[in-house]
Amino acid sequence: MGCLTCKEMNIRKLEVDILSIASSAVAGCSFCAIIFNGYCWLWGRPERHATLDTRLSFLRVRWKSGLALNKTRERINMLQEGRFFSVPSISSKFSAFGDAPEIFEKSSSPQCLLLIKKWLRDCQQFHASCTQHTLPKLPTRVVDVQDPPRLYETNHASGRYVALSHCWGRVSLHQTRKATLEGHKKMIRWDDLSTTFQDAIALTRQLEIPYIWIDSLCIVQDDKLDWEQESSVMGQVYANATLTVAATLSGDGNGGIFSERPRSPCLAEDVLAHERFNDETLSTAAHPPSQSGVFVRHALGGHGSGFPFARSLINRRGTENPLALRAWAFQERLLSTRILHFGQQELVWECQSGVECECGDCGQPNYFVQLPPPPSMQKQFRDPIDFNEHRWTAGPDQWDGVVQTYSQLHLSYESDKLPALSGIAKEIMNREDTGPYLAGLWKNQLPLKLAWLCSEPGKRPQRYRAPTWSWASVDNATVSTQMFQILQNAAVLQDVSCTLASLDPTGQIKDAFLRLSAPVIHQHMQLVRLEVPRGAERFRWTIHPDHVQRVYMDIGSDFLDFLPSALDENVICPVMSLLIGRDPSIIVSLILVPSRRIQNAYERIGCCIQYLKLTKELGKLWADAKTMEVMIV
Repeated sequence: MGCLTCKEMNIRKLEVDILSIASSAVAGCSFCAIIFNGYCWLWGRPERHATLDTRLSFLRVRWKSGLALNKTRERINMLQEGRFFSVPSISSKFSAFGDAPEIFEKSSSPQCLLLIKKWLRDCQQFHASCTQHTLPKLPTRVVDVQDPPRLYETNHASGRYVALSHCWGRVSLHQTRKATLEGHKKMIRWDDLSTTFQDAIALTRQLEIPYIWIDSLCIVQDDKLDWEQESSVMGQVYANATLTVAATLSGDGNGGIFSERPRSPCLAEDVLAHERFNDETLSTAAHPPSQSGVFVRHALGGHGSGFPFARSLINRRGTENPLALRAWAFQERLLSTRILHFGQQELVWECQSGVECECGDCGQPNYFVQLPPPPSMQKQFRDPIDFNEHRWTAGPDQWDGVVQTYSQLHLSYESDKLPALSGIAKEIMNREDTGPYLAGLWKNQLPLKLAWLCSEPGKRPQRYRAPTWSWASVDNATVSTQMFQILQNAAVLQDVSCTLASLDPTGQIKDAFLRLSAPVIHQHMQLVRLEVPRGAERFRWTIHPDHVQRVYMDIGSDFLDFLPSALDENVICPVMSLLIGRDPSIIVSLILVPSRRIQNAYERIGCCIQYLKLTKELGKLWADAKTMEVMIV
């Protein structure tokens, strides 16, 4: 580094002004010129007057990973990261930037295929936790990837196969149905297959694996019994696969699994001639800028966001990688022995031993939030640890993290809420003393786990799917089931029952109820107008008349058919509060209303948190409460 600004850009210097970088570049510092040119490529040329938006909040050399440049957007607590690097194939005198693998323009390139084969070979040879000591049983049906492909009924012979994880989307996918089953055993027409299916079959051939499992082809889609049988063992299908290929970038079958990625530019080692900044010419050089051998790119996926990749599934919002937001894909990812994500920006490998990616950042510590390299979700699930946002603790409590993540994901069919989680439920049931599985909850954790919360009101499915006491009865809401683990039980579970709707013991249910013996009091909920910016109206349900006891509603007011259509602050709703748990300072109760479906039963519509120190009469009110046996459906 050739100037004072450069020498200060280390782990002790957390902020460097872009103006200082520009001034040093004008003065002839090649290192600062490279950084300034990279900044301009990443985020555009700075405005005349630098603000918070044009400051480099973090600028430092990362361990074995070159220079990472982070910028905080003004008024928004969000980091943007750019990566400077050189590639081994091009010599560069600026070694301080570090080396990084090259991202090739096409993920279908021979170089990417070699990388995939290396990841697979290394995992099979060196990862003890990923080793399959015997060939697993094949699923009931697989696609033989010979030319032309055909459906093969395996009689559960042993063998190697790939499993495909993909979005169905809104386009029509080629399916095996009763009428086409026999024909598919002879041949599946190549032109009938979606781009995603064609790409996945082509990749399987290149990996020299004889079979691939694709749900729409290997399950008879109009045979209810076959669908129930196969969906109930879907977790085993992904766990036993040699490799799961995830079409992470595609929202439907037309997207394929491969992508084209923009090449990173090679930066000049002096500031471009005749460019102007703050009314000053940035360079006096009249000759064309010389190339430094240093490249720049935006941090790929979630590597630069401060969030571990293992949680982000490449893109937390799912905008570039739609598979990230699909509920079925969550189970497929979590239970796979190894999974290869074909993302929009790069390939990412996850297995039970760790995470790898094309750009090389996945294996690096995250200095910006002081975390070690992120483990894969598979490793967290099988070897639970406390990690970042959600606590994946060992035992049935691990289910809390599963539910919170899963509740944010989307389904094409409402009825799949429990089947799409069935394999994970079986995995936990097989290794832990959970007691019976009850519509998304575990009997050994009742009744306290009935006190789950929705971050915002959701909605009920159009058809019955789960009892109202289960989080699975709510859509479009993030659910937390771990808020009140330190409370003491205040209710006693007298009876509980779930009637299955299929052969799967962790799948769809037809009906369910439970009976609790607990203190109950009759109260009134009232809408309270909230003060929100920009004049928008927003209401919150509270317990009338003190309004300090917030009700976390399971469903929005639109789904409470006993309320008037026009809601305002005059609406008061009679409810029954049933005490679930308490400690010296807090009381948690279920908010119930009479069921219109079953006589003498109640339905849950929310959960209430009541702070004893805020309401003097509350402790006395609950002390005088009668204990009743209540049936909730």
